[in-house]
Amino acid sequence: MVNKKRVVACAALLALLPIAAWAATLTIPAGTQINVTLDNTINSGTAQVGDGFTAHVQAPLPDPSLAGAVISGQVVQVQRAGQGTKPAIGLQFNTIQLYDGTQAPIEGYLVSAQQRNQQKSGARVVATTLGGMLVGNAIGKTVFGSASTMGSWLGALSGFLIGQNYQANIQIPQNAPMVVQLNQNLSIRRQAGY
Repeated sequence: MVNKKRVVACAALLALLPIAAWAATLTIPAGTQINVTLDNTINSGTAQVGDGFTAHVQAPLPDPSLAGAVISGQVVQVQRAGQGTKPAIGLQFNTIQLYDGTQAPIEGYLVSAQQRNQQKSGARVVATTLGGMLVGNAIGKTVFGSASTMGSWLGALSGFLIGQNYQANIQIPQNAPMVVQLNQNLSIRRQAGY
């Protein structure tokens, strides 16, 4: 009789194990958006592929367990601003760490980020305008003769347009709000006692 009670008790405990395991796993579905703030500045003019970054999860939270969580990732693409080249920054999100230290892989993409465009350099525009004027003046004198100022004006206009076409780098500043959307379910096995 005692053995029968032990067998029933063991069977009952074994039956509850999947429920306990299920209760200790947090699952957030794909498509969920998570609000974060960036912990460090990322600038397309200075960032390198492979640079790491972190971001803290902010309210509203998709689940209370994410309070105080930190998402880590890395820069996977950098396009610096240039003549006719628009800047770009690509970010990859790798892991999330809960307040209790539990970590899990995360797959998501950046939906939005507060970014700032750096100011165009006025000195660059002036320099290209003057350079264009000097080159235009030399060509104008060769083509039209020494009395013509047509080349100077055309060169200055060309230099100005080139300077204006030079793009400015973008920056995602420290503490900038961002939104990350999950590509797939986020499953986090919580540590015992949480």
